[in-house]
Amino acid sequence: MSRISGIAVLIVVLLGGVWLFGTQDQSGATLSDSEAVRSSIQAETVDISISDVDGAIATFTLENMAPGDEFRGEIVIANGGGVPVLYGITSEADPSPLNDLLVLNVWTGPGRCDVGELPTSLVFSGALSDATSDVIGEMATQTNYRPLGEGQFESICAQITLPLEVGNEAQNQISRQRFTVLAIQDVANTQ
Repeated sequence: MSRISGIAVLIVVLLGGVWLFGTQDQSGATLSDSEAVRSSIQAETVDISISDVDGAIATFTLENMAPGDEFRGEIVIANGGGVPVLYGITSEADPSPLNDLLVLNVWTGPGRCDVGELPTSLVFSGALSDATSDVIGEMATQTNYRPLGEGQFESICAQITLPLEVGNEAQNQISRQRFTVLAIQDVANTQ
């Protein structure tokens, strides 16, 4: 058999096999369809605000205090966010001998400072110098915070007293304090 006739037989056998067994699509193409799904994800916010009872920025200036003088102020803490929060209050003070002489009392709960009906829960009582860290709650461990639900508010009543027995050491002294409210999401009460 000649070489050309061998090739011709091989071609006929191959073509016959293709015709007999059919062809298979080796492209891997399959039918498909797709649809896009649009989604929008927005995280909720923790939004705490502080004001006095009239809605103004809570700033208290006490001037010319004499032994026996007392000042009461009310601070409103509001949760404007979309989740329940736990909040605490810390205090920082500039160094001053007056901080050891002034007494700070802080109440929460029902009642109003300005009408003489003090709230029911005394949460801090001591020298102003003792309030130079945690006033409400413990910041380092984030424990003993006060709960505040979504859209709720709470009044804090603060009273600063210069005791009557204070002598001349209070004269011309200045005390500057900064109170900070820290709020965290109340995960246990978030649905």
